[in-house]
Amino acid sequence: MSDTNASFQADEPFFQADEPFFHALLTPHRSLGRTGFFVLMGALSFGWLATGAFFLSRGAWPVFGFFGLDVIAVYIAFRVNYRAARAREEVSVSRTSLDIRKTAPSGRSEAHRFNPFWAR
Repeated sequence: MSDTNASFQADEPFFQADEPFFHALLTPHRSLGRTGFFVLMGALSFGWLATGAFFLSRGAWPVFGFFGLDVIAVYIAFRVNYRAARAREEVSVSRTSLDIRKTAPSGRSEAHRFNPFWAR
């Protein structure tokens, strides 16, 4: 029983050498969260309805439609921005390897492995 334990201890530094001592998950920062997005879109929609109703009552009906296009454009821009925020990179460094995994917003990922003594 002590022979098995001795052989495990002899192999232990090999397993510890490949254990990462640094691991980071890098994601793009988005300052406006889900609740803020809904508040912003609600305020824009209310402003569009109030201003558009005023112009509609004055007979300037094209203004109502153009304000609506602005609100839709802001919504689409935020949705595209939040989709791009799904991108991430995972970096892991051990004594024997430097691993980088890039994940695109679509879910496609690519991995690279480098020797840490040759990488800057």
